[in-house]
Amino acid sequence: MNARLYRPEDYATAKSWWQSRGIPAMPENALPACGIVVENDEHAPQAMAWIYQDNSIGVAWMAWPVLAPDVKCFRILKTFDALLGGVETVCRSLGRRVIHVAVDRSSLKKWFLLRGFHKSADNLTSFVKVI
Repeated sequence: MNARLYRPEDYATAKSWWQSRGIPAMPENALPACGIVVENDEHAPQAMAWIYQDNSIGVAWMAWPVLAPDVKCFRILKTFDALLGGVETVCRSLGRRVIHVAVDRSSLKKWFLLRGFHKSADNLTSFVKVI
């Protein structure tokens, strides 16, 4: 697996992944330019996430992580590990030393805790409005 920077031409793939999962696609102009794409050994995209940054402090927000619908169960953890590794590498290079992420699936909550994240809130619901 290889992590690389997101390119605008990756958006159609991300949009199709969200739609295949019944999740409304984020508008392309709502995604930051800074994103990570994990590819398999055949260079096919397997996962994506985006990194929002605060200009005044060293915090980054990892947002909208999504897996390709055809990622096999036995590859999910390896794919997420590669995605987080790419996010951490980019954040370090940008001087970001804190990564914030919000997730709603209990399996992902446990996965993040096992990788050094600390829970910052309980029963948090995140809202997005496209205007």
